[in-house]
Amino acid sequence: MDLVRNTDVTKANIARASNADQFAFSVLKKIFDLGLFDQIDDKQKMVIELNKHGIKTRKGGKWSRVQYDRFYERFKKLEKSDEPILSNQ
Repeated sequence: MDLVRNTDVTKANIARASNADQFAFSVLKKIFDLGLFDQIDDKQKMVIELNKHGIKTRKGGKWSRVQYDRFYERFKKLEKSDEPILSNQ
């Protein structure tokens, strides 16, 4: 009997996206709490500020411009959605 592999990764992708959204919400809350939300578009400054305040990336490291760009794109996607940005505090 051949093993049948489940190739439907829809649920896994939904869970991954949800986890990434939750992390983005947590970083947004920290940015807001630090009074830096008005500077969120200044990407290089935000990388410096996040590292200065000890806010870690999802994997526990320091922020780089590439990582912040990915976070920023997710933020912009969340901003366009119907869900309130900081509703998951």
